[in-house]
Amino acid sequence: MAKIRITESDIKKGVQGWPNECAVARAIQRIYNEPTASVGLEAIHLDSGSYMMPVEMRQWINEFDGDKKAVKPTTFNVPSLPSVRI
Repeated sequence: MAKIRITESDIKKGVQGWPNECAVARAIQRIYNEPTASVGLEAIHLDSGSYMMPVEMRQWINEFDGDKKAVKPTTFNVPSLPSVRI
């Protein structure tokens, strides 16, 4: 399981409606050091494979895509993602 922390910077730099540039994708790229990471409608896509996204994360992305000023930094637990090795 991995914790994905979405920061204020991720939100500010994120691009609404872009699977590889939204705030969640930017956070995953930062945490996993994978510049090509992206998010789909139900999955997170890394070089190592695709991983199911929790419902709460999908809802947050939908809110971000609708009005990025309405979302706040948050942390998601993603059971399907491998832990990050430091």
